[in-house]
Amino acid sequence: MRTLARVGVVAVLLAVSMAWGADLAPGAPAKASNGATQAQGDYPAPGARTSPLLVLSVGELNPIPDVTGLSPAQAQVGDLAFGVTVIGSGFVPGSTVLWNGEGRDTGFIAPTMLTASIRAGDVAAAGTAFVSVQSPEPGGGQSPTARVFTIVHPAPTLDLLEPVSAWAGGPGFTLAVVGSRFTSASVVQWAGVDLQTVYVSPERLEAQISAAQVARAGAVSVRVFTPAPGGGLSAPQFADVRDDGVPPVTTVTGLNGTWHRVTTTFTLVATDVGLGVERTFYRVGLSGDYTIGTKVTIKAPSNHANDGLRTVQFFSIDKVLNWELPVKQVQVGIDTQPPLTAVAAAKVARGGTLQPRYIITDPVSPRAADAVLVISNAAGKTLQRYDLGRPPTRTWRTGGACTITLAKGAYRMRVLAHDLAGNPQAGTQSGTLTVY
Repeated sequence: MRTLARVGVVAVLLAVSMAWGADLAPGAPAKASNGATQAQGDYPAPGARTSPLLVLSVGELNPIPDVTGLSPAQAQVGDLAFGVTVIGSGFVPGSTVLWNGEGRDTGFIAPTMLTASIRAGDVAAAGTAFVSVQSPEPGGGQSPTARVFTIVHPAPTLDLLEPVSAWAGGPGFTLAVVGSRFTSASVVQWAGVDLQTVYVSPERLEAQISAAQVARAGAVSVRVFTPAPGGGLSAPQFADVRDDGVPPVTTVTGLNGTWHRVTTTFTLVATDVGLGVERTFYRVGLSGDYTIGTKVTIKAPSNHANDGLRTVQFFSIDKVLNWELPVKQVQVGIDTQPPLTAVAAAKVARGGTLQPRYIITDPVSPRAADAVLVISNAAGKTLQRYDLGRPPTRTWRTGGACTITLAKGAYRMRVLAHDLAGNPQAGTQSGTLTVY
C-alpha cells in the first residue's frame, strides 16, 4: 500500500452489509430465513442492516518539540525585560515558550529557533527558571525536557560612605553606603563583619554601627557582599575613626557691651568638633568655686551694692574630657549711679574761640560715653552746641576750641553727658559765658 502524504482530511464512507448469523462469501447467494436461497440481485437479505457513516481524518501531525539550548542562558537580578532565543527542533508556528510552565510572548523564526519575551519580574530574584516549549495540536505537546535559565546577583560596587568618618569612643550611628548593583540580599561588612543591613535601593544600603565598633581610632574597611549565585565582594572604602583630641570652644552671646545700669544676663555657647560638649563652667570673680551652667546673671540692685567691674571666667569640657584651656574671661560692669557735670565760667570776645574747662564725675564709670557743651540764653533756649567726645571722668578737662558767634552778653553753659552704662547726668553745675 502507498504511504499517505499530507493530503488534509479525507472522508471515507464505508457501507457494510451484515447479515446477522449469515456466513456470506463473495458471490454466494444469500439464504432466506426459511432456508431458501436468494439470488444475488436480491441483496441484501432480510434481517441485514447497513453500518453508520464513518469519517476518517488522514494528515500530518505536529511534532513533539525539543529544547536543546538558550541564548542567553543567564541574567542578573534587577535586569529590565529582555529577549531569549530558544534553540531546538520540532518548532511550528504557534509554538509557545514556557517560563516555569507559564507562557511568554513567542516569535517563530524557524523549526529550530523561537524567541521569547522575558519580563523584568521574571528576574527580580536570584535562582533558576525552567524553559520549555509547548506546541499546538494535532500532535505537538510539551517538550519532554526543559533548559535551566540562571538568575544571578550582580557584583556590587561601593562608591561612597555617609558619614565617611566617626569619633572614637562615640555613640553608634547609621552608616549609608552608596554605590550600584545592590540587591536585597546584599550585606554591608564593617572590618569584615556582616552588619544588619537595610536595602533602600540598588544604589543605597544602610547599616547600623554600634558604639563598640567605633571604640578605637583607626581606618576601618567597609565592603558590600552579595551572595551567590553571582554576587561577590565589592572593593573597599575606608571609614576614618578618629580620636577626639580637640577641646570645645566657648563664646559669649547676649552681652551688649561691658557696662550696664540694670541686671544683665548673658549666655555661654560651647561648640565642639568632636563628640560634643559635656559641660560648661563659670564663676564671677577670680577666685571661688565654678558653677555648672550656661546662663550668667549679674545683678544691679538699687542700693548700688553690686556696682563695679567684674571678671567672669568660663570654660567647657567635651565628652572625652578635653578641657578648654586657658580659661576664658569677660568683664561685666554694673553702674547704677548717674554722673555729675560742672563747667567753669569763661569770657571770650565775640567771634573768638572758647576752650571750656569742665569735669564729669562718676563713681564707677572711668569715662563718659558722650558729652556735649550746651550754651543757652537766660530763657533756657539752646543757642550753640559743641561735641566734647568721650572724656575721662573725675578729672578736669579743657575742651577743644569753639568759635563763638553770639552777640555780646551773658550766657549759660552746661555739660550734658551719659556714662558708659547709659545713665544720664543727674545734675549739672552751669558756668557763665561772657561775650564781649
